[in-house]
Amino acid sequence: MTTVETDTMTDIFLSKTDFCILEGNVDNRLLSALRVLGFTKPTRIQALTLPHLLLSKDLIGAAKTGSGKTLAYLIPVLNILIKLGFRQKHGTGSIILAPTRELALQIYGQLNKLLAEVELTCALIVGGEKKKKEIDLLSTGVNIVVATPGRLLDHLTNTEAFVYKNLKCLVVDEADKLLEAGFERCITAIIQHLPNVAARGLDIPAVDWIIQFDPPSDPKVFQYYPGITKL
Repeated sequence: MTTVETDTMTDIFLSKTDFCILEGNVDNRLLSALRVLGFTKPTRIQALTLPHLLLSKDLIGAAKTGSGKTLAYLIPVLNILIKLGFRQKHGTGSIILAPTRELALQIYGQLNKLLAEVELTCALIVGGEKKKKEIDLLSTGVNIVVATPGRLLDHLTNTEAFVYKNLKCLVVDEADKLLEAGFERCITAIIQHLPNVAARGLDIPAVDWIIQFDPPSDPKVFQYYPGITKL
């Protein structure tokens, strides 16, 4: 559920013209990276979601392609791990799931740009890459993993050196496309492997309602702010 504090922050954020409103709530290195990348004004999806995600609330967001939803979850994901003092020894603190290799590459590229001044490690885990190389990388301790479902489940099941017990945030990007592509059982298995995380961010561009894990076949738009939720 949203709180009065969160709703007030959202109203203030929507009335502001730039990311300066985040000063004091978001690490200065992330704000610096945003300025360098030319991001000065929050988009609507960012203004609506950041106040909730920065408080580690569960969230389902709906927005069109190009609306800035990737930044909307990357900023709080990184900020949470920075505040917790995550290092390589802590293993993976966040997993970002994408339906395709191409989208995973895009997310990974933007993530690396935001990490320019931040001492957090990240990895791209997708099909088509050498599994041995991924195992070696995961064994060093990767703070943020961007992955496609099949390859991630493979590592969760078989890679003993993959440390994810300290996971704090799970993001499912374009969850509707994951379900359409037949990844439902895979995602269910992934979630069963993971600890009960503090925040689960799902980006669902076209959802009419979410009551259970199986959304309707012809969804439209839905935005919901649940509390700590197990899917």
